[in-house]
Amino acid sequence: MNVSGPLVLFVIVSFCLAGVVILRKEAIPQPLRKILAIFSLVMIAASFIMMTYSFYTAGK
Repeated sequence: MNVSGPLVLFVIVSFCLAGVVILRKEAIPQPLRKILAIFSLVMIAASFIMMTYSFYTAGK
């Protein structure tokens, strides 16, 4: 099964969310900023894990 399309989309979205949180941190209220930062970190970690897994299983 080819899952590279959704994986690439997830990676792009997670890094864009992290970029928006970093670049617009003054405009985001403090409680929401913490939640968005944690959510961005979780999404980036998940995309790294999924990307590593897809590279590991690419040869099989």
